[in-house]
Amino acid sequence: MVINESDGTLLFNTLSQALLWIDRKNTNKVLKTLEDPSSAELSKAEVEKLKRGMFLLDDNFDELEFLKFRFNTYRYSDRFLRYTIVLTHSCNFDCVYCYQKVIHISSGSYISEKVQSNFLLDVERKLEYQKPNLLSVTFYGGEPLLLEETVVNLSSKLKRLCEKYGVKYDSFIVTNGYLLTEKMVDDLQKAGIKALDITLDGTEVYHDRYRKARNGAPTFSTIFENIFRAVNKGLFVQIRVNVSRENIEDVKKLIDRIAEKKLRVEFNFQPIEIVEGNPTGFQDTALNTEEFAEIETKLWWYIREKIPEYPFEYFKKPRFARCDAMCKNSFVVDVDGRVYKCWGELGMENCSGFLKETGVEFTGSYLKWLTYDPLEDEECRRCLVLPFCMGGCAFNRVVYRTLKSSKVKKPHTCIPLRYNLNEFIKIVADYKRRSAVHGISQRSSGG
Repeated sequence: MVINESDGTLLFNTLSQALLWIDRKNTNKVLKTLEDPSSAELSKAEVEKLKRGMFLLDDNFDELEFLKFRFNTYRYSDRFLRYTIVLTHSCNFDCVYCYQKVIHISSGSYISEKVQSNFLLDVERKLEYQKPNLLSVTFYGGEPLLLEETVVNLSSKLKRLCEKYGVKYDSFIVTNGYLLTEKMVDDLQKAGIKALDITLDGTEVYHDRYRKARNGAPTFSTIFENIFRAVNKGLFVQIRVNVSRENIEDVKKLIDRIAEKKLRVEFNFQPIEIVEGNPTGFQDTALNTEEFAEIETKLWWYIREKIPEYPFEYFKKPRFARCDAMCKNSFVVDVDGRVYKCWGELGMENCSGFLKETGVEFTGSYLKWLTYDPLEDEECRRCLVLPFCMGGCAFNRVVYRTLKSSKVKKPHTCIPLRYNLNEFIKIVADYKRRSAVHGISQRSSGG
């Protein structure tokens, strides 16, 4: 991609995710070299930089084949072992857009001791024989911190297993953050948990409208204080912000408040998904993918203004798969021992396997995930953002299209980056130019 600016040109490669800044006086020389590598416009060293960023490729290099090779290498690798373990379907919140309300998940269900035991056996078996470099475990619900003791107990045992087999342990909790006391933060850290995903849908104005406690009480103030405490004690916190047409300005006020408190968190903006048949009668308006893409970059520019030191490294690590659900060693373990590949499948009858004492007994659904080819769609193969999206949401491709009916509204397959890639490149470049001196081919990310 070539993006012309008033003082120079940005070059971006979606395959390598390398970004080059070229000042005005050198733009023509670089562009001429890209058209004709045999020209003597640039030095040998500068040409090598263009090759490292994959701006220059050999004539016989097939980019789609390279992308497929890279994807399959990652998909079938034993270097990574990832679990999402659902501790309970119960929750202390009554969120207006919650999809679990309409897929008949039992709210009183909790993970049994037997499932926990089988889970630990399965983890140790894979650590011993597959010898991965990384074990990643996400604690999920419902609200997992309703079972704080279970989280701490399981994580402590997983941490010890990783120490035994010399494997890096990476753990994460998806939580509403309401129960996150100071003592709990200490206990979680001792158990090896370093990161939290917590949702704030704006300030009190909209968050408390969208995410009330079960008794109807507001939740924003408590969560915000808990996040502040957790960050100050060294936990990494990613704040998920669900955006509707109505709460956009309130989300900016949330950014203002985080900036004022100098709270070091990571942002993750997502569009609110409207669930058909939601018993709460949620009326706020969902943004379509193209609308959300425009709003998303406006929010990131707002962060650049309010939190200029925010480390915007969007293209730092290329994604080899859209999500790990398509990978061989990625599993979602439900409270009853059913094994799925995606969080979105929870509550569905067709699962990928059953967790037993001897390991996971897989079903045919597991193979559908492992044989799905994200490059099979001709439109996707022609799309500039294919290296990022890898065919879009795999749930839509693998699961949704096989269902005769669904109460969960099918989201758009394409990702927002299809519509806002140019703006994201400009945001990253702006961050890099403010934080470092750039030359004719300053590489800001990728490789």
